[in-house]
Amino acid sequence: PNTSATSVDFDALVARAVTLHEQGHFEAARQVAMEVVSRDKNHVGALIALANALRDLGRFDEALRVLAHV
Repeated sequence: PNTSATSVDFDALVARAVTLHEQGHFEAARQVAMEVVSRDKNHVGALIALANALRDLGRFDEALRVLAHV
């Protein structure tokens, strides 16, 4: 039960990161995605959201390093 709540929280944060990204707020999207990744380094949705934000911030090497963990 506790893990499910955490997973739901993470999914909600990833959805927020995606929305921010879609609105062009790439740094805010990066920060929200990092919040999830810092607590669950294997959360695929957060890793992809983070890589997308880094890519659109022009941080291509970092984006590729993140994708290597997916």
